[in-house]
Amino acid sequence: MYADISDGSDTWTRKTVNTDSRNSRFGDISGKRGFNGKFYYAYRNEVGCSFSNYASGYIDHYNNIENVSNSLNQFYMSSHANPKPAFRFINNDSCFAVIPYTNSVFTRSGFSAPLTLDLKLNLQGMYNSSTDLNNWDEELSVYLVEANSPYNIIDSSVNFLCSNNNNGFYTFENATAGDYYVVIKHRNSIETWSAVPLNLTGLTPVYFDMRNSSGSAYGDNLIQVNSFPDRFALYSGDVNRDGIVDGSDLSEVENDASISLTGHVQTDLTGDDYVDAGDLSIVENNAAAGVYAVIP
Repeated sequence: MYADISDGSDTWTRKTVNTDSRNSRFGDISGKRGFNGKFYYAYRNEVGCSFSNYASGYIDHYNNIENVSNSLNQFYMSSHANPKPAFRFINNDSCFAVIPYTNSVFTRSGFSAPLTLDLKLNLQGMYNSSTDLNNWDEELSVYLVEANSPYNIIDSSVNFLCSNNNNGFYTFENATAGDYYVVIKHRNSIETWSAVPLNLTGLTPVYFDMRNSSGSAYGDNLIQVNSFPDRFALYSGDVNRDGIVDGSDLSEVENDASISLTGHVQTDLTGDDYVDAGDLSIVENNAAAGVYAVIP
């Protein structure tokens, strides 16, 4: 990866790291070898949230990229302190960085990296109190929003919230370091904002756990789904994503339940690929409680 900084540009250049359509996660720099600007990296492949094998490769300053190994010691994938720029190599003012939980590696002039959010949360319909985990891997859209009115969206990221640890990592390539509300959107959950703006920098991922208190969400807009331990979740049931759980959502779920609709559909709140009484119960209760999105 090469970044020409002679013009003072500090724009990121990205190169995709991919093996057989598997996304790379737990990436780390394993060393600098050969001519200037050639770096070896290590990563762990995954499909969705399921890890497969380990691999390594190299990238050079001609933007060449090559996967060179599919069997590598796990040592280089053990760090959670990424993204971490390293190996300044062009006029002492550029860096090479591997960004975890995405399928990209980056370079940039200057010693900085994209903003990364380490997010942990529960989804009401999919939460299993016996395991204290969500039952299924679910895709979330996460937005960084200005801390003050008019609350413009600055950047967004899409990734899976993994059911093995209720964890997802979201990288923002276009936002600069600063304070942002974090806004979470899911296919059939109520849009939920962080209680306060979070300070994000490019040095380390910012950890944000929304499971332990309703106070982590703006307006305390989470539902308690377990009492031992105390756990809270995003409200499920906003099937048409209009910011409120009401009769229109109920009607959609009722209609799909009446024909026993199957698949990964909006009206399947529990994530089991069936629309049935379990989904209907959730949307009925939340509609009766007048659940809606609470925003600044």
